[in-house]
Amino acid sequence: MVGPRRVPWITFTAILAIVGAALLALAIGERKHREAVASGIPTVAQVLRIDDGSCLVGDKSSDCVRLSLELYPKDRPTYRAELTEKIKHRFMSRVQPGCWLTVSVNPRRPSEVLFDEESMAVAAPAPMGSGR
Repeated sequence: MVGPRRVPWITFTAILAIVGAALLALAIGERKHREAVASGIPTVAQVLRIDDGSCLVGDKSSDCVRLSLELYPKDRPTYRAELTEKIKHRFMSRVQPGCWLTVSVNPRRPSEVLFDEESMAVAAPAPMGSGR
């Protein structure tokens, strides 16, 4: 039987274990996302619409948004897709309707589009047909 003096320690240990598991799950999820982006095909896209998204975990430095995109792959016809992602506030001006950006497309499932945060470090891609 657990004595009354041990209850706070057991509670503290349980809370610590839950928080540790949550942080580990977030770290693993971030790593998998980076790997998926790296293995995807960089594709130019135009933002058609931005709406509130539905993400499991939020934070103060980003917003969860759903982007409707027009994708312009090099080897396929243009098509539309959506992505829902937490996007940092500093990148929000780059994902407004009409903006051009580079996303990562899963080569096996072209409807699976991921936000490529690393592509935000360079200038936006040239709009299709602009000759830049």
